[in-house]
Amino acid sequence: MTLALVYALGLLLLPAPPLPNREGQTHARNGPAWSLTQEHLANIAYAFIGPRIGRRGLVALVTASRLALAALGASHDSLQMGWDWPNLWAAPVRTAFPFYAGVLLQRSGLRLRAPDGWLML
Repeated sequence: MTLALVYALGLLLLPAPPLPNREGQTHARNGPAWSLTQEHLANIAYAFIGPRIGRRGLVALVTASRLALAALGASHDSLQMGWDWPNLWAAPVRTAFPFYAGVLLQRSGLRLRAPDGWLML
């Protein structure tokens, strides 16, 4: 029954009860799905605040999330957290900076030209 529940919640990218031998992961059937869940939550948060926040507000949000991420890394000597139940609180901290920094880059209009892949061989 627990396996069926974990499978059903996994299909919806929702955290599920831990399974044996899965080290307390929030997404026991697909470990990396925890980051996709956080990206979905960041998208939902951006849907609510994005249209109302200006450039200065977005810069402030990126700066605050960068400082929070640096503080998290410094206080725990690692950023290897957020994927298991005891450290689930760290997942939004790990997601906020790269997500909102990407939004800021997109809004800035800066276009970076990457070389063609075959030229890099």
